[in-house]
Amino acid sequence: MSTTSRPFRIDEFFKMEELGFFDPDQRYELLDGRVVFRAVEAGPDHAGVIARMTQKLVLALGEKAIVFPQCSLPLSRYSAPMPDLYVVPPRDDFYQSGAPSIAELFAVVEVSGSSLAIDRGEKLRLYARAGVREYWIANLADRTIDKRHLPHDLGYDKLETYAGRDLVRFEAFPAITFTVDELLGPA
Repeated sequence: MSTTSRPFRIDEFFKMEELGFFDPDQRYELLDGRVVFRAVEAGPDHAGVIARMTQKLVLALGEKAIVFPQCSLPLSRYSAPMPDLYVVPPRDDFYQSGAPSIAELFAVVEVSGSSLAIDRGEKLRLYARAGVREYWIANLADRTIDKRHLPHDLGYDKLETYAGRDLVRFEAFPAITFTVDELLGPA
């Protein structure tokens, strides 16, 4: 007897999470219909950079945007990754009535230590295919930020890499700039 499997939909994934199928201390994502365990990146550098970036973005963007740290982001019927940060327009209900649409997303940010290969590969393609217009990878090893935009089905047409005192900005907020050192902090 042969068995076949089918991809999980996000409603099934969230129901399994709600019913306690997953260890609450672990990180799970739904990527192209597969429930994927992602080891939580350990260490103070990863957590500190997420906290630093969250604070810097929230203070600088103010009421122009909402910054979501480490929350599931439904991209399609079969994908709900959990990026380190994503930035969306303000909404009175803070998205309690439902997730933002892809068109509403200003940017997605992944902070990458041990996850760099996945963030530059599988996740990059997933975000691009979904139409996420701007994708940043904060590379902890090199202390750089890769900014990608102009998505298509295979990836992004534009890649810019910033380091040190270089100024980086979201396409949606060209007047608000940060240095890479300001966002990533000391090594």
